[in-house]
Amino acid sequence: MFALWPRNREQDQQILNTRVVHHMGADNVGDHYCAPDLYLPFKDVTSAGYSDPPRRADLTVIGGGNVFDVANKYSRGRAFRRSKITAAWGIGLPAPGRRDAEVSDFADRFTHFSTRDHNWSSVFDFVPCASCLSPAFDNPPNPTQETVLFLHRRKTPEDLLNDPGLSILTNRFNELESVVRFLSAGEVIVTNSYHGTYWAQLLGRRVVCIPFGAKFHTFQNPPTYATFENWRDMISQAVAYPSELEEHRALNKAFFEKVHA
Repeated sequence: MFALWPRNREQDQQILNTRVVHHMGADNVGDHYCAPDLYLPFKDVTSAGYSDPPRRADLTVIGGGNVFDVANKYSRGRAFRRSKITAAWGIGLPAPGRRDAEVSDFADRFTHFSTRDHNWSSVFDFVPCASCLSPAFDNPPNPTQETVLFLHRRKTPEDLLNDPGLSILTNRFNELESVVRFLSAGEVIVTNSYHGTYWAQLLGRRVVCIPFGAKFHTFQNPPTYATFENWRDMISQAVAYPSELEEHRALNKAFFEKVHA
């Protein structure tokens, strides 16, 4: 049912300009830093949001992030379909077995397709969030405290957000370098943020994840899962995996080369 990649299409491979469509201006540090054009040398690149007027480009890139529904709608537009080459970059998808026909139809509109979800890696190119390419992850500082909490500003109980005895940062927009420094300070990172979990794993830290959706079950290596009621008890069970930083950087760079081949 699913297309095999790379697609075999007759097309002009010369790329003179690029349009990258993603969540522009999001008040969420993860959404802000997931766009691949922040890190990779696309040609004559312009960035756009999903609500901006659509424009044709030689290469149109959609992603990254958990944007399946909005990207699905956008990819039906005329400007997108007139692009010479189209690429989906690390897009979050519905879980396998839920909306497979929609996923297949969506993916088939692209010249190159990738997802950040490891549970789809046997079907599509696995390309984790491009934020791994940020130099903020180079030579992070050593931990200075046992536990820090990186919490979703809208998905966290107020009493936890306002606990003065805890070291807390929310996922509201901030410079990525500042977020990485905060995360690096903890031997254990407790988070209910997708990108908080992802970045903590890039740092090789022990991670306690409080999930609120299926996207938290799509990582290459599963974090230690908890609830708001038992996260303190789960700290002792948290496991650190070897950092995936270099592997994930290589996957993003390889997909860039594939798109430009």
